[in-house]
Amino acid sequence: MKSPPLDLNRFYFRGDSSGCLLIHGLTGTPGEMRFLGERLHAAGFTVSGIVLAGHRMTVEDLKAKKWQDWYQSVKEGYEELRVSEKPCRGAGLSLHWLLF
Repeated sequence: MKSPPLDLNRFYFRGDSSGCLLIHGLTGTPGEMRFLGERLHAAGFTVSGIVLAGHRMTVEDLKAKKWQDWYQSVKEGYEELRVSEKPCRGAGLSLHWLLF
């Protein structure tokens, strides 16, 4: 059975209440936040799922980015959402590996 294609595109769902910025994890895509975004939108929120710098590209592109580039992606997404929605909230996904 073939896996469904990855959802690589950012998303924006206009709602009736405050905004929520959704941030995918390292090496991830906005698609991993889409389910949460759809639920928040159903509850009335305006939701924006951004793409972090260097993602959706090659491994070399990702390696060339630093945390400051990712921070800038989040800042730009927040500013874009803040123009139309006040207040705005953020939520993110992170994966940490513990090695013993």
